[in-house]
Order: sequence, then C-alpha cells, then structure tokens
Amino acid sequence: MLGYAAAGAQTIRFFRAKGVLWLERICGGALLALAGSLALYRRHV
Repeated sequence: MLGYAAAGAQTIRFFRAKGVLWLERICGGALLALAGSLALYRRHV
C-alpha cells in the first residue's frame, strides 16, 4: 500500500494542475457510477 501511495505521489508530480483536475473529475464520476449501480443492485436483490 505504501508503494502504491508513493507511485501515485510521483505520478501526480508529472501532471499539470488541469490534468489533476480532470483526473479527479473522472475518478469521482466513476465512484459515483459505482455507488449508484450498487445501490440499484441492492434494491433489486
């Protein structure tokens, strides 16, 4: 886990501010989609 965090920190340094902003938007959207699909799945099961 520490290695994953260190690799992520190194990757962030290579991104510009706008790149990080878009990365956060994409990840946030993916998490919202997963949460919504899980909620719908649990409702029907």
